[in-house]
Amino acid sequence: MDNNNKNLKKERVHGFWVEFDEKAEPTVHYLQGHLDFNEVRTYFDEARKRGFADFEDRQGINWRLTCNRQSGTFTLVHR
Repeated sequence: MDNNNKNLKKERVHGFWVEFDEKAEPTVHYLQGHLDFNEVRTYFDEARKRGFADFEDRQGINWRLTCNRQSGTFTLVHR
């Protein structure tokens, strides 16, 4: 996914800025509304450490959270 894509939305998830396209919006809301901060923080910590974190949402869809080190944001994409 191109981070310069104007179709990307940007939203805070438990204090972390996440960029995503419309297909990822339900997963962003899942991370924000259904998981507590400590659960979500593990994904962001792993993405910072390794450059990415893979996880599965409640519907069994696989996602990748990528750390954008220069901007301090994260990008969520379907994998």
